[in-house]
Amino acid sequence: MYASASRLFHVNPAAINTTAQVYTALYYTEITRIMVSNSSGDNHTFSIYHGAAGDTTYPDSSAILLNYSVDAQKAFIDSIAAIGSGVTLAPGETIAVSASTLAFTFTFYGVTANLIGAN
Repeated sequence: MYASASRLFHVNPAAINTTAQVYTALYYTEITRIMVSNSSGDNHTFSIYHGAAGDTTYPDSSAILLNYSVDAQKAFIDSIAAIGSGVTLAPGETIAVSASTLAFTFTFYGVTANLIGAN
């Protein structure tokens, strides 16, 4: 039996064109849906990165999406159709984002491992 995806985190960029870590997996986690909305009146770009445990920098090679353009007042939505096909994070791995405007909102949905005895 698979668990329904729930919202893992929701974040707005704190600075323009600055990559910032926004999530650290405490358990094995699968991201199954990414929603990024651009509430500005102009087209802008964003990037999403997957970092290993302990990473403090995010090179282009770690990008899930790099400089992806979203039209003004539009959204990017990516849903993973099959369980097990999403972006999988091991404990300690991270997600970071950057954006060319503060008007982006990032929302990530997914599932975390059900660990017996976990608090």
